[in-house]
Amino acid sequence: MDAATNRQQASGFKDKRIRLFVLGVMQSLVGVLLLLFTALATLGTLLSATLMEQPGQPHGIAAGVTVLILYGSGSAWSLVLGLGSISARRWARSLTLATSWVWLVSGFFYFITFLIFTPSLVFSNPALENFPTPAANLISALILIFMVFVMVIAPGMLVLLYSGPHVRGTCEHYNPKPCWTDRSSIPLLAGSFLFVILGLFSIPMMLTFSNAPFFGLQMPPPLTVSIALLASAAALYIAWGFYAGRMKAWWAAAVFTLLFSASNAMASLRFNLAELSEAAGLTEQELEIFNIGEVLNTSTLMGMTFAWLATLTVFLLYTKQYFRSS
Repeated sequence: MDAATNRQQASGFKDKRIRLFVLGVMQSLVGVLLLLFTALATLGTLLSATLMEQPGQPHGIAAGVTVLILYGSGSAWSLVLGLGSISARRWARSLTLATSWVWLVSGFFYFITFLIFTPSLVFSNPALENFPTPAANLISALILIFMVFVMVIAPGMLVLLYSGPHVRGTCEHYNPKPCWTDRSSIPLLAGSFLFVILGLFSIPMMLTFSNAPFFGLQMPPPLTVSIALLASAAALYIAWGFYAGRMKAWWAAAVFTLLFSASNAMASLRFNLAELSEAAGLTEQELEIFNIGEVLNTSTLMGMTFAWLATLTVFLLYTKQYFRSS
């Protein structure tokens, strides 16, 4: 029995390095696949915008930037966490858990709201009308299974496999020096990760709208850019405050959530889908393909807004205990 094994037994944990290695390889492979998909999706989005509009139009450029940021950052994040897990780094375990919890909760939220408000996007989609009924039903079932796996099962498995004292003990054994993630808790890291996402995505998502709806008013492009920059800066400040455990950041997150929800609710009441779609640069053909016009009505948008508000409220109330009053 070597010295390393003796130290493991003294520390009271089972070595889970093989698990960390396998999970790290899987995350790295996902990162590589996302990198390839990033290139294809960005190219496809820009080509589609060129064919359907005129080259260089803001909608097409913003859509391409959104796709690039969404999948490109996901690819880089998966690669970094995968390599860190292979090396049994402390930060890799903490960030994987934080990411997986956000993924799991948001995925469960979107799946439930999908089943409640927009099931016809899959089960009665006009794109499946040309298929025989058994084939259409099979395609719908496969889509639903895929959604459950991606939104719930995959992040749930990551949470399960990276949790527990043995995985933590393994990372602390092979990476004994404390790192920056040890200065925060997993719930606060999860909140920080969530608001980093909101901060990074607010600009391209807002720029998709030529006249973005804000508290029931359509803003001209200069104000749209200003609001997007302000929202991004606020979200990134909250993300830093979550990591540091500052109570001011918790209150800022509460105000941010209320303002965001109120703005969405007022836009849902003030504008119909056709007006919002026109502002976002969507065509009638795109709305018809996905049957969006029939399912995303005012009631649906309001329901999803309040469901999102309820989910964020529960999260904020839970994480409040981890913040320092100073």
